Amino acid sequence: MQLNAAFVSYYINHPYYTPGSANLQFWGLAIMVVSELSNFLCHVLQSKLRSNSEDKSYRIPHGFLFEYITCANYTCEIWAWVRGSIAHLCL
Repeated sequence: MQLNAAFVSYYINHPYYTPGSANLQFWGLAIMVVSELSNFLCHVLQSKLRSNSEDKSYRIPHGFLFEYITCANYTCEIWAWVRGSIAHLCL
């Protein structure tokens, strides 16, 4: 999180900074929101794995992005931070 703040603040406070287009800002924000909603869905799927408190067995999540990516929740989180940085740089 600190690296993201350092990255954004470097470019915003640079003397030759020029804001990006409103189109890039809109799409960066839209993809960030979709990524956060995807992250929420991943957490919901993971929370349903052990809904029974008596069963402590290891289970692999299935569905949504877990069919393609091992750690879908972390992937969505990274997408959200990168796209949020892009949207923030375009202000």
